[in-house]
Amino acid sequence: MGKRKATPEVEGIVAYWSVRIPETDLGTDWDEATIRCWCCGRPRKLQKCHITPHAQGGPATPDNLVLLCSHCHEDAPDVPNADAMFAWIRTSRHEFYDIGTSLKALARACADLGADFEVAYVAASTPEGRAKVKERLAQCGTHGGRLSASTVAWALVG
Repeated sequence: MGKRKATPEVEGIVAYWSVRIPETDLGTDWDEATIRCWCCGRPRKLQKCHITPHAQGGPATPDNLVLLCSHCHEDAPDVPNADAMFAWIRTSRHEFYDIGTSLKALARACADLGADFEVAYVAASTPEGRAKVKERLAQCGTHGGRLSASTVAWALVG
């Protein structure tokens, strides 16, 4: 999938938050934060989601906006608090985006490989671990553009 050109406004939102919020708190990496939902990590058309809702006087400025797909935007908290918004993103985010499988399938695939899913998942949740998993996944094929549970499990336990 080719990268879409981000508007200066969207780039400004990413630039503002990228120096304030650790990448590991998002469902995407900062280098793809203009094209992937910050929560689920899917490459979708992104919406500017107000932290302090517009109806409550929240401005359309980078410090009050995050980029979410329509589904995650609908589920986002409607509270005037950036800490609450990023806590929700952190706890709702997908650790490894583009995985078209459930965590249960992923755990089963890890077991099939003789690996402890929880240990592998936690190890891969560090910035270094994520980089290693992404490097390994770059070597892999996909099933119709989606990664299989066994492929992701292989990358986790590698």
